Amino acid sequence: SLAIEEEKFTRDLDDAGLYKYISSIFYNKGEYDNALKYRLKAVAIEEQILGVEHIETAQSYGLVGIFYNNLGEHLQALEYNLKAIEIYEKKLGKDHPYTQQTRENVSLAKEKMNTNRAFKSDNSVSGESASAGFWSKLKRKLGL
Repeated sequence: SLAIEEEKFTRDLDDAGLYKYISSIFYNKGEYDNALKYRLKAVAIEEQILGVEHIETAQSYGLVGIFYNNLGEHLQALEYNLKAIEIYEKKLGKDHPYTQQTRENVSLAKEKMNTNRAFKSDNSVSGESASAGFWSKLKRKLGL
């Protein structure tokens, strides 16, 4: 029974590795939506097998954040990058290069969100007051 569990564990991690590889191919081709799709499959396996506080899971969270940022989905990018930072700080410390790089990714996502928000307010049309409420709440939540 233990041998069967170990075999399943290894097979699942092999699947995660394959999904990561496929994801990197799509990313290098600029197909960020497909890269994201396969990286999220790997994340699901890593969370289940390695746990949500494992360094490899954090690395995948960071990459998912990059993919979302490239797709213009900056709120999701922030969500995943903040998950990665939390793990990196706990496991590696605040000064580790992974932590610092992910902080830069958070800054980039915030910057892009601010740029988009400024663009939206410059090009507002009637009926966008709900959008302004969303941005206000998001700003408070993210400390912008």
